[in-house]
Amino acid sequence: MPKRNLALDINKKQIIYMYLKELQTQTSIGKKFDVSQSTIRRKLCSWKISTRNTGWGDPTKSHTKSYKAYNTKYAKSKRERLYHAGLCIACGNEPIIQGIKYCKSCKERTKRRWKERRSVVIKAYGGKCVCCGETELDFLCIDHINGGGAKHKKEVGNLYSWLRKEEYPAGFQVLCWNCNHGKYTNGFCPHQQKR
Repeated sequence: MPKRNLALDINKKQIIYMYLKELQTQTSIGKKFDVSQSTIRRKLCSWKISTRNTGWGDPTKSHTKSYKAYNTKYAKSKRERLYHAGLCIACGNEPIIQGIKYCKSCKERTKRRWKERRSVVIKAYGGKCVCCGETELDFLCIDHINGGGAKHKKEVGNLYSWLRKEEYPAGFQVLCWNCNHGKYTNGFCPHQQKR
């Protein structure tokens, strides 16, 4: 084994840290250890670290895509590398939970933040089911009054974030899951049929 490759094995933790945490390129790491970029790539692959190329190039040069597009692609690449290394894609420090991309603390924080944002939107639209009067937040959801919810969600992504950003537009209401499903299957809620 050449001396250079031996030096890479000795500095394995440092190289992985530079690649995953500091997001240094394989070329810059290679220059530091006086080896080629392909040698660094082969070493990372042998250590089971994903080396998928983002294919975007240098964001500061005019011939490349916009910086924002580069950053988005680069962040996705970083998350993929962290996931394949068995680390949380949010903090990058702790090992992930089996089958989930986050560590336990990040998963709990994300879930808590999502519940808070969801409750703000539901309270802005009245905080209770307009059909049966249910007030338990876990049973409530946002309904498109005129239908077309699935298509709209595909267009905007996260509906609750979109509603907050658009300052709670008209055309939406709060329904409990039962009333929402009844409206979906029957065209109206069964509570309305009884009245």
